[in-house]
Amino acid sequence: MKKYNTLYYFLFVLLILGAYASMAQYSYGLKICGIACLGFMGAFLVEAIRELQRPGLSGQSKLNVLSLFIFAGVSFIYMLRNFSFDFPLSGIIMACLLTILLVTTILRVIARVRESAAHPPGSGKAGWKTLSPSILYYAASIVFILFLLLGPIFPAYENTFATTGIVLLGLSFVLAVVLRRPGTPADEEESSGTWDYARLLPGKSVLVVVTGLLLGVLNLLGSHRIYPPLYRGTTPDGYEHLVSQGAVESGALKAQEFKEQYEKFIERQGKR
Repeated sequence: MKKYNTLYYFLFVLLILGAYASMAQYSYGLKICGIACLGFMGAFLVEAIRELQRPGLSGQSKLNVLSLFIFAGVSFIYMLRNFSFDFPLSGIIMACLLTILLVTTILRVIARVRESAAHPPGSGKAGWKTLSPSILYYAASIVFILFLLLGPIFPAYENTFATTGIVLLGLSFVLAVVLRRPGTPADEEESSGTWDYARLLPGKSVLVVVTGLLLGVLNLLGSHRIYPPLYRGTTPDGYEHLVSQGAVESGALKAQEFKEQYEKFIERQGKR
């Protein structure tokens, strides 16, 4: 992943810029997000193909390649949605991809926990300084996947998943900082191992965590009306509601008149 860090960082910045442009009621905001998703899809596919070209892939490497293809599929679906294209099975495909990602992440977590228990860092130590923040970090990854998977199915629990993931992630970093204290060489080796685990495990968990964190924060800000939701149209929020409400209360003719007057207003403003 190191070779692609700069590219991933740029794409995440582009994704954030697009999201904020969308919340600022600019119709091109989601198009920027779509371009970022297209870039992610290409990067994931290139990295997966290069991994497959390596001889003698281990079990962990195969899981890593599978995760890359899953990320590419998820990015592709989000790209279509951001460009206002969708197909009937997209929700089912997304759920299947996220379920597979959840299972592979849990398998990676189990493997790493067993590895840490069998070969604890430091001499004669149980390795709890490394394992404790890592477990919270893993838990945050799993919760963020559940947020992406179950949030659309159970909207009432979206904020619960988002808040839980953010809290777990925050606790993992706080605990890592608290436990990273200088001491004996064994302590230093164990403390630095915490950051290595967070950077490397499980697979592409950093991408899962950052994506879940971004979407979770945006969801919380939108649901509490701190920031407006993502703008998916070409007319201001509430416009369609006013038109439909006008059609109910004053007849369709009044609603059509309101729409025509609004379009004339936009046209006049564009000529200035």
